[in-house]
Amino acid sequence: MDPGRRRLLVSLALASLGGPLSPLSPARAADAEASPARRLLRVGDGGAPPAAPLRYGAGPLPPVLRARHGEALALTIENRLAGPTSLDLHGIRAAPLLGGAGPLGGTVASGASADVTVMPPDAGTAWFHPWLLDPAADAVAQGLAGLLVVAESAPPDADADLVALLGDLWVPSGSADGLSVDGSALPRRDTLAPGARVRLRLVNGSTRRAHVVAVRGASPTVVALDGQPSSAFRPRNDAVPLVPGGRCDLVLDLPRTPGAEVTLTAGSDPAGATLMVLRTEGEPRPARGPVPALAPNPALPDAIALERATRATLSAGPAGAAPGGWAINGVGGMPLPRAPLFRARRGSPVVLALRNLGPVLLGFRLHGFCFRLLHERDDGWEPYWRDTVLVQPGATHHAAFVADLPGRWLVESPFFDQSAGGLRAWFEVG
Repeated sequence: MDPGRRRLLVSLALASLGGPLSPLSPARAADAEASPARRLLRVGDGGAPPAAPLRYGAGPLPPVLRARHGEALALTIENRLAGPTSLDLHGIRAAPLLGGAGPLGGTVASGASADVTVMPPDAGTAWFHPWLLDPAADAVAQGLAGLLVVAESAPPDADADLVALLGDLWVPSGSADGLSVDGSALPRRDTLAPGARVRLRLVNGSTRRAHVVAVRGASPTVVALDGQPSSAFRPRNDAVPLVPGGRCDLVLDLPRTPGAEVTLTAGSDPAGATLMVLRTEGEPRPARGPVPALAPNPALPDAIALERATRATLSAGPAGAAPGGWAINGVGGMPLPRAPLFRARRGSPVVLALRNLGPVLLGFRLHGFCFRLLHERDDGWEPYWRDTVLVQPGATHHAAFVADLPGRWLVESPFFDQSAGGLRAWFEVG
């Protein structure tokens, strides 16, 4: 095996076989720096009870893989679960459908292994988990997820680069009704120098719910959404919404007095559950100026020629009388439909009308692409890129992107139960 290849061992909670994985602190996910050495990420042997947490990696926390932009990500998926598994590099624009079976080559049978090599085209914040096959919602809710950070070639100035996975708290009863950060009970606590500038990468790993995360005690600046640089702005009410699978990069300048606390709470109500506490201790860091924006991603277009776009309507709603069944354009995705939703020529602009015909909140996630949300009259777009959007009942959103990556690409709901119920399909770029 190539010594530069990382091994992703999927099972239920075995001790580590070695490798340079080490926790940053007892309250932080295991953080693996980019390295030519092989790294072993394990989960278990299938012998744990159904209510036990699942993990990638040897420790009790979800792992963090850190790579550098321009570096290939080489993984060996070794499945020690009792059933099949798969891998979705959520937010990496380089994982088309292979053979119609799912991203990154489809499923890996119990006891089997598969090699995957991906070249992330962008720097940014991503995560990984099983693709949304029927059992995946329980597996991810039970903790089977990890974090992936692809660093810029010239990272912005910061004293700390933290990443946190918001998710469902799996309890011994086998339910996932509570909230967690990094798979642990709330809150997560970090200690940093007074006045430190912190880049905080938030990832919503919840399977069925969106979050609003509010910051108290510091003024947050948003610098990236769904892994892509945005204009630098202070969010309304110092709170950011996170759709399922969504990512948001914040920059915080901590108070310059020792013993101060910055808190992140669930919801814009100050009485909401405390997710994280950043406490200051030690000597203050030097004061800095305003938070600058990240450099734009040169792989994304400055403008999209809407007037010559391929246009398609994706109407999502209930599928027949079966409860919990969903369809896109009248076709359920169980299994994936044989025909694509649409075809686009490589390099052509695409505009999608994303319609919710159902009675509840629905979502659309595009694999492989990020898009601009268009204004109501298609006369402009929001100043950031997204790969997922939620649509209220009866509403329609328009999304525009350039189809620059060839292949077959998934579109599905970010809510795991909706995707498993058929709200998934695919389109083709060639």
